[in-house]
Amino acid sequence: MAEVVFQGVWVRVAQGGPPVRLAEPSATVFEEPLQVVVLEEQDGERVLPIWMGRADAFALLRHQRGMAERRPIAPAVMAGLLDATGAQVDHVVINSFRENVYRAAIHLQIEGDSAKVEARVSDALNLAVRAGAPILVAEEVLGEVGFPESQLPERLEELLRAGLDPRLEPGDWQPLVPDLIKELKDSAAA
Repeated sequence: MAEVVFQGVWVRVAQGGPPVRLAEPSATVFEEPLQVVVLEEQDGERVLPIWMGRADAFALLRHQRGMAERRPIAPAVMAGLLDATGAQVDHVVINSFRENVYRAAIHLQIEGDSAKVEARVSDALNLAVRAGAPILVAEEVLGEVGFPESQLPERLEELLRAGLDPRLEPGDWQPLVPDLIKELKDSAAA
């Protein structure tokens, strides 16, 4: 098992096309749903891209940036329920990658006992970051799907082209950081 940390959310900014308004944190990006959560190997050089729905990806991003939610979202509710019952998230494991879908398990400690709950990877990651629990990836998953961080933009484009409509307009993969959000907002207002 390799421990990974949440690096951030990458988005594909198309070179032209009509802007599409995204949910919080608000920004304008030109195609959707093209956001990827990137996990970074803690003691290595590989990254693991996980294509994720906008709401789940942005929930991770908002939590990373310390932004408050307008109302409780599912991962915050799950964390609250665990706290209320005295359970703790021990760790999360991304344990397989089959048919282009990641599988995960949440490992819990409950009054000296342990339990494992199968989960969508987006739910497991959102709960792990809120609980401050380690995120582990099975070596066979990281070996199959991970690659060096330096290859991230090119590999994301390759993966996109292999799995989606090859007629997509050219675009660039960029981390969704405050400067990019500002730049996209400014270009949409112009």
